[in-house]
Amino acid sequence: MPKPQETSAYQFQRFLNNIKNIHEQISQAIQGYPKIETWASLEKKTLNFDLLEDDLKKIHRILKKDGASILGTRLILDDKKNLIEIKIYSQKGAKNYVDTTRAEIDRLKNIPPDIMEEIKRKGRVELNLKFDD
Repeated sequence: MPKPQETSAYQFQRFLNNIKNIHEQISQAIQGYPKIETWASLEKKTLNFDLLEDDLKKIHRILKKDGASILGTRLILDDKKNLIEIKIYSQKGAKNYVDTTRAEIDRLKNIPPDIMEEIKRKGRVELNLKFDD
């Protein structure tokens, strides 16, 4: 029996919303880590380099908790395309995986000077990241 304030129309709308969101929920569950829109390091198309490491470590912990071992992480900043691309290479059992995430960025914040210099010079920088556990 529905609660008095829940009409049949309300219940039906809630059902439709759940159906509409199920694809996104399944996709996120398969990927196993938070969508890039929820990362602390990305806000309003601004990449805060100081917060990026924490976001990546969080993803690594989630993948490890799921039984994967992290093989490496590659970060690509492309000034010409206003793009950040992150590839996390992992292994689970005998299979290797590459999880790729991309986002548009308009601004860079707290970028180390040597990385910023390379972006200015080449228009793009690729970093292989390794974190201590």
